[in-house]
Amino acid sequence: MIVSKEKMLPEDRGLEIIRAELPKEAVSDHFRGDLHIHKLPDSLFIPYCIGWSFKKILKKGLITPTIVSKPAKHVDTAIAHLTNFFFFGSQEYTGAQAASGFDVFLAPFIREDKVPYIKVKQAIQHMLFNLNYPARAGFQSPFTNITLVLDTSKQYLKEHAVIGGKELPNTLEEYLDEILVVNKALFELLIEGDAKGQPFTFPIPTIMITKNFDWNGRRWGEVTDLIFEALAKRGSAYLLNGYSTNVEALYSMCLHPEEQLLVKFKDKIELISIGKLMEKCSTRKLGEHWYEVVEEVYVPALNVQNYKIEWVRIKRIFKIKNNRLVTIRTKDGREFRVTINHPLVVYTPNGFQIKLAGNAKIGDLIPVVKSALNILSKNMVEISGLGKVDEELAYIVGLFIAEGNYLKLPKDKSRKYSADKLVNGIYYLGIQFTLNRKERKLISKVRGFFKTRYNKDVIIREDPRHPNTVYLYVYSHKIATALAKNGIADKSHERRVPWFIWNSPPHIIEAFIKGIMDGDGYKRRMELHINNHILAKELALLTQLVGKTTTIRFRQESQVLRFTHAKGLKLKRDDIFNRLPFFVIKRKYGMCYHKGLYGVSVIEKFRVWSEEAKRLFLSDIAVLPIEYVKIETLPEEIEFIDIELEKDHLFVHSLGTITHNCCRLTIDVSKLNNFNNFKLNSSSLRLKEFEDVEDYLAKNRQAFGIWALPDATGSIGVVTLNMPRIAALSRGEWDVFEEILYAKMEHARKVLLTWRRRYA
Repeated sequence: MIVSKEKMLPEDRGLEIIRAELPKEAVSDHFRGDLHIHKLPDSLFIPYCIGWSFKKILKKGLITPTIVSKPAKHVDTAIAHLTNFFFFGSQEYTGAQAASGFDVFLAPFIREDKVPYIKVKQAIQHMLFNLNYPARAGFQSPFTNITLVLDTSKQYLKEHAVIGGKELPNTLEEYLDEILVVNKALFELLIEGDAKGQPFTFPIPTIMITKNFDWNGRRWGEVTDLIFEALAKRGSAYLLNGYSTNVEALYSMCLHPEEQLLVKFKDKIELISIGKLMEKCSTRKLGEHWYEVVEEVYVPALNVQNYKIEWVRIKRIFKIKNNRLVTIRTKDGREFRVTINHPLVVYTPNGFQIKLAGNAKIGDLIPVVKSALNILSKNMVEISGLGKVDEELAYIVGLFIAEGNYLKLPKDKSRKYSADKLVNGIYYLGIQFTLNRKERKLISKVRGFFKTRYNKDVIIREDPRHPNTVYLYVYSHKIATALAKNGIADKSHERRVPWFIWNSPPHIIEAFIKGIMDGDGYKRRMELHINNHILAKELALLTQLVGKTTTIRFRQESQVLRFTHAKGLKLKRDDIFNRLPFFVIKRKYGMCYHKGLYGVSVIEKFRVWSEEAKRLFLSDIAVLPIEYVKIETLPEEIEFIDIELEKDHLFVHSLGTITHNCCRLTIDVSKLNNFNNFKLNSSSLRLKEFEDVEDYLAKNRQAFGIWALPDATGSIGVVTLNMPRIAALSRGEWDVFEEILYAKMEHARKVLLTWRRRYA
């Protein structure tokens, strides 16, 4: 039997498992040398790379099955804890271990103990030697990384220093002198090497190259020269491209805390602000900004494979503070607020792409929910005092929210009743509806419902001051109390969509909407005019969920919710939700062509459907153009929040807008082709061209998760393309090179998706 050199797995058995687990073409590429799948052979069964929070290690100390250390109080202990932690981690992960903010979190210890430079250098030297001794399978040393921040990321430096496991009131930005001491000692040691002058292989420092990088040493002094000397002599560090990767955006890709989320928590659907989400569910802190959601909480999300809305579990919550706010409104009137670096999902000829909110333009197409019937409940709700919430009861509840009031006793007279009969200290006698005298069918419907369902007579009264108005009274303490206890407020401006409606089947939700429409609606124009800002927003989302598409306009006195329709129009026009972008349809002679949205009736008339057009039309979403963008700087920072999902889906927020799944973003590889326009070559290198490149990068950079940033960011797998081999196979033909490259990238993508499905 042939056994692999690691002596861990028989080779024939290993190949059998590999081919069963991974895409066949990728496995062939791996053994042919076109690419390298780093997890093979032994990491098929255990995780690969991981990023750790150095701050968390400093706060908790080292806790192992055999020995426990308190949090570090001195710089040498802090370094020793990190070194030992790397060794522990290498027993469970076959790839790299990384810790972020090595220099900035050590700096406070140096100031606190007034540690001389020689002692700092000696402590770091101990770490370098210890991490390079072979201590793993195959006589290897642990593969380790440390991220060096210096002062390249202003957002990172706003974190608090930690000594002895406790956060200090001081932030890291106050320790720049000590940060430079750590970096000076580290790079001097990397240049010197070991006793024979051999280079230290690990840990590999990652240096962030951002707009704040001190190229000429004006702030960092000799440290800048030491960095470049170490790079030139040893090649000792990774350079993180802060132009194509906006590091600050990693800490600012969030929603305003008042933006709404529809969530399913313990099988109950409810609408909640994203700011209150953390109060609602149990979380465990992972780093300065990250919180793991330990309970099963789900949100509606778009499956980009089939364009359907489905429930997906929330994995983590991300919180930051920021003062740059962007307000965006789509053509249907739906608005949302995000940070300037929040990645929007924009529909383009190349499918869904990511665009930072600060770069959003009028006309960009944003996905919104058109229908989400499959995420709604299939079972009716039972309520004590009201019974089963069927279509008839849902209709009456909707009518009551629009035109109803409570009959109640004053607080002082309510005190004579026991507490179990009161709601917020009030004793309710019954309910009242205010209707138009001419609405005889509606009046008869209300009377029939209460008589049939609850055996309650409806008393009708008139007011001589308002001859067209009648008042319908239902005296029932039980009914009124049940409505009040289940979230239907007394004051009309405080009313919301009750919880049991969110948890009802679609046909019952439609009955509820009809009840509100019959009470407050203008039937001729199919509009609702509501003097209740929050209720209008909730109804805008609720109507979309059941496929009743609406537009919304916010006015000073009231909000107008308009159902999209062609009623009363002599010439039929497709509403905004039944229009598709020009780039998804085919072109045909005789058809008026423009770069806008085409109604489905026009597409059907000329039979210019493409597969993507059909897919989009039959999906749960529509893509609507942005009509308004406002960027502002707030007087002070406020908290913004985002979520990460278990699957690579885009989640639904606010009034049905769909946005990115935090830190699950992809690089638009096609943008690499744009660099051909700069024509940079050895015979033509002018400063202006470099400025163009930098400007392009600044405008087109995208935020995505990077190695060890933010904290708790790791890697589930790595695939490396063999570029020299691909170049050789192309034989100097650019088109062939590009074709092979994209094919291998697709194979690599499928491998990484396999890992993601396993570990998500």
